[in-house]
Amino acid sequence: MIGGNGLNHNESNIRGEPPEEELYIRWTQANTLLLAMQFSYPPWHSKYGGEVLNIVKKSLELRKKWMHYLIKNVRKSVEDKVPVIRPMWWASDDNEALTIDDQFMVGSDLVVAPVIKSGQKTRNVYLPEGNWRNGNNVSEVVIGPTTIKDYPSPLDVLPHFYRTDSDDSGNGSSSIFGSPMGLFCSIISIIISLYFLN
Repeated sequence: MIGGNGLNHNESNIRGEPPEEELYIRWTQANTLLLAMQFSYPPWHSKYGGEVLNIVKKSLELRKKWMHYLIKNVRKSVEDKVPVIRPMWWASDDNEALTIDDQFMVGSDLVVAPVIKSGQKTRNVYLPEGNWRNGNNVSEVVIGPTTIKDYPSPLDVLPHFYRTDSDDSGNGSSSIFGSPMGLFCSIISIIISLYFLN
């Protein structure tokens, strides 16, 4: 289960030999919107080609868009004493939410449904009650609770949805420079982006 395991600040890590390209990409996507994003092996490792680097860049761009939301939810987590990374049942009394162990929520307004099976190009995505905008196609709004069957999930796509009535939409418009932590995270994000995106 992702989220709700007693750890407020989930992270993921790979040990041993560098994984195959598909696993590395999917692992990167799975932790793109977690609080800590760690690269056990750099995307420019000799085992990987240009596709890996390009998709990792895309994941970092997505993370940068949502950084203000992540920081806001860390603050809220401390104030409200609730986890930032949450299992799906946290947001819904729907029995279906109890069965989902391969997707998670960040705060109450962002659903992340990473692909975790080899060769998988589609996946089902559960959305709790509310109006949800597709993070990969912002013109699409889905009303929950519902399960989207066979959501297209090619190798370069991380399925994610956000509430339409949320103040946050991953557009990076909210300022996170209002605190030393926000400034620090922004500087680190910029350095990483410059390194990977050039």
